[in-house]
Amino acid sequence: MAEKKKQHYVPKFYLRNFAQGADGKRISLCVVDGLQVVAEAGLDGQRYENYFYGADGVVEDQLQKMETDAAAIIGEVLRTGLPPASGSADAVELFCFVAAQAGRTKHAAAMMEAQTESFLKKIAVLSGRVTEEDLRGVRIEQKDAVLLPLITNIQSAVGQPDGLAVHHQRQPSGPIQPVLGRPQGLEPGRLGLPGSADLLSAVAQIRSHAI
Repeated sequence: MAEKKKQHYVPKFYLRNFAQGADGKRISLCVVDGLQVVAEAGLDGQRYENYFYGADGVVEDQLQKMETDAAAIIGEVLRTGLPPASGSADAVELFCFVAAQAGRTKHAAAMMEAQTESFLKKIAVLSGRVTEEDLRGVRIEQKDAVLLPLITNIQSAVGQPDGLAVHHQRQPSGPIQPVLGRPQGLEPGRLGLPGSADLLSAVAQIRSHAI
């Protein structure tokens, strides 16, 4: 697997829809801090972090597969001015892409990490072993924090009637694992979202080792 250090949390294909110039490699942007306008910024250097989804590149690879499908669908929407037909495979794939996108950003990771930290501190105080004062100044960080909102959003998306159902089972001596299955009455030909299922499994596998 080739090393993929620069991992975008806003896909480059999406940014290209706002690109300047015939080569599609530059984009206009506004830096909110200071309201600085950059007329032509390099597209490749926007909205990424090094190893944002992990150094092994597994999640990044699966996200790229999803992006390939979404790029074709969004391109067709831009060409025709019409959204995919309700309930179609393209509509489901686009829905899952949007859900994944909402959960794969720096903001989503920061929000999830803050909520997790608050929850764990409250549990610690309720245990009676520490006080709020003891925890003042203590910072609880979560490794690969973006993976939790990402998998939560995808689970919600693929659990819809036109997607893949997700339920959970607990292994005899392990964490809860998501298990993919076909909703009752859903025809195999309507499953769709193979990339989404692979991504969900990949993220779940990574998180199972991190727990």
